[in-house]
Amino acid sequence: MAKITLRDYQAKAVMFAQKVAKSLLCMRVGSGKTVCAMFAIREFLNKKQADKAIIACTKSSVSVFQKDFKEKAGVEAPLIESTDELISFLKSKNKICLVKHSMFEKAGNDLITIKRLEKIVAGGLKVALVIDEAHKIQNPEGVAQEAYHRIEFLFEKVILLTATPYSSCLSQFWGLICLIYPEIWPTKKSFYFNYIDEIVIRDPRTHRPIRKEKIRYKNLKDFRKKIEPFTYFYYPSIPLVHKEWHTKLSPEHLAEYNELCKGILKEKEEKHVEGKEV
Repeated sequence: MAKITLRDYQAKAVMFAQKVAKSLLCMRVGSGKTVCAMFAIREFLNKKQADKAIIACTKSSVSVFQKDFKEKAGVEAPLIESTDELISFLKSKNKICLVKHSMFEKAGNDLITIKRLEKIVAGGLKVALVIDEAHKIQNPEGVAQEAYHRIEFLFEKVILLTATPYSSCLSQFWGLICLIYPEIWPTKKSFYFNYIDEIVIRDPRTHRPIRKEKIRYKNLKDFRKKIEPFTYFYYPSIPLVHKEWHTKLSPEHLAEYNELCKGILKEKEEKHVEGKEV
């Protein structure tokens, strides 16, 4: 990786991840999250912040990570698909491996595996974890996140990577934060109370409640303040230019990302309906 020169925003993302135990890197699609993950892992290992690193990703991303580690770092990153293989990796001299998101369920729902992991951690092993496409497991009541919390004691450093921290409601962002700092807003109700206003839609004949509808986000300045210590954003207003591709990503392709974090990146408080201005 000595031949790779990080762009300024990538270097800032890597440095940011070094400062906190658990970080959330929200970076636009195509901005080089994989490269950031590689450099962050290298820094963790070089600075003895971790002895090993695990990258959790989607099935479709496995080959991308393996290719990048091989071509850019000269490192093999094998895919671990069973809990026995995971234990073997942690006991081996190998430094880096890949797992699919489903590994959280396999390990976190197996009491025997949890006990084995506890024993390994008690021996002093420090493990760094990078979760790519972290929004895939942002549901706090989902099986994957619940299982993850049963084995999070294993990880000394954690990085969440995503381009889409929320797509339809700010509460999805809260789900991401629950992965690393659940104590900030312990319940969905507490998060809604602070940042989301809803109205109750009633049946016009019976006046019975039918559903709730979000009418606006509020107190966004307070929200930004709470997540600032552990969250890094990179959502530039212009398309990125990739020299190696000799192409420019179109504004139309990136329009959804321009809108995505508008409500939490702007200094001015704004009203929203389902994420749109009113």
